[in-house]
Amino acid sequence: MGKDLLPVTDDIVAQWRQRKKAQEDQEAKNRAAALIEQKIIADTNRTKDEAANECDRLAANPYDLNKSTAVSGVSYGVLGAQAAQAIAACEKAIPLNPDELRLKYQLARAYQPANPAKATQVLEGLIAQNYPAAFDNLAALYQDGRAGRTDLTRAGGLLLRGVDLGDPDSMMSYAKWLINTGGKTSSSPEVYALYQKAALAGHPDAITEVNRIDREQATNKQVQDLFLRGLGGLFDKIGPAKQ
Repeated sequence: MGKDLLPVTDDIVAQWRQRKKAQEDQEAKNRAAALIEQKIIADTNRTKDEAANECDRLAANPYDLNKSTAVSGVSYGVLGAQAAQAIAACEKAIPLNPDELRLKYQLARAYQPANPAKATQVLEGLIAQNYPAAFDNLAALYQDGRAGRTDLTRAGGLLLRGVDLGDPDSMMSYAKWLINTGGKTSSSPEVYALYQKAALAGHPDAITEVNRIDREQATNKQVQDLFLRGLGGLFDKIGPAKQ
């Protein structure tokens, strides 16, 4: 035989109702806490994104392959005019997005016009992490001495590494380097290959150079073909040499 069931008294009902209400209250508190946490996370993410977007807007390099796709980037000249604003924006964004190397690069880029020493410090850290666009900027500082010293060997090595990492600016700068210091011309195979590679990455100056060289080579070939045809016609008129 089973145990006899106890009668359900008013006290038992009241206790059950108390426990149920306590459980419901706790569940409501948990839901409210979860909503608050979600809001905090959403607000934090929005703040992080807004800060990063402002740094991108003011300091992104148009040819940095890692820049945000939400911006087109600003030229070095435009950046110089708004450097103080860009520095403030990027300094705010970096602590909120500590793993975003592009923001550190953009801060270095903003430092570069007026504070090359700070730019050099940030860029040295970035090249240690193989951030492609940083190599061209740091090479420029060693080329003109604003890195603290002029070191053309270091500059050339930095550009080569930037080329290896696929940075279009490094390709353009190294092409110029070969022309100015390596005795090459714009149509030399090594230089032309750099222009082609940068053009494929979308660098407008490289596209212009490739188109110009192609036109020149096509014109030269036409002139050569005309000369050879004219020379052949001349020989036809002269006829074979008499024996």
